[in-house]
Amino acid sequence: MTVLVTGASGCIGRAVISALRAAGYTPVSAGTSAPLDDSVEHVEWDIRAPADNRFAGRDFTAVIHAAGVSGAHLSRDDAHGANVTGTRNVLDAFPKARFIYLSCADVYDPRRGYKDLYEERGPAELECFTTEYERSKVEAENVVTRLRPDALILRPAPVYGPGDRRNFPFIQSLATKKGLCLLYTSPSPRDL
Repeated sequence: MTVLVTGASGCIGRAVISALRAAGYTPVSAGTSAPLDDSVEHVEWDIRAPADNRFAGRDFTAVIHAAGVSGAHLSRDDAHGANVTGTRNVLDAFPKARFIYLSCADVYDPRRGYKDLYEERGPAELECFTTEYERSKVEAENVVTRLRPDALILRPAPVYGPGDRRNFPFIQSLATKKGLCLLYTSPSPRDL
């Protein structure tokens, strides 16, 4: 079975590619950056534009959509273009494949905190968010649930591990200074 992974050059995407291979799936990467593993087939695609015919005749069992942009200082155009329009373009390109969307925990109401957090609490209303990134992730989830109510939406909190260029280096520096012990395990894929 062949699974398309967007964002395969990122920390999560690389872990997903590795886990898929270990489970016997054939992963295919799609995006603007190829994964570090050059043995994985890569299709160049800026998801801010429609896929056109680049996947014509291809049959994918599932799509794991991990591509996007993040950051507190993104402009509306940048956040919306990659996270909302990009998600819509991925959905449109693969209407029959099982769809797994990687959102984030930032879609929950920031005024309530994370204590006793349940899936039903998200996504919150757009008015309560302060960054375009947060708003774009809420809008992207709304697109996914409207167009593909059968999709799986995952909302991880900050992710760190080998290959992460933002959170992991910070945590490593804390571990060195404070004597913390870090443990990393690769995720195993579920049945797609």
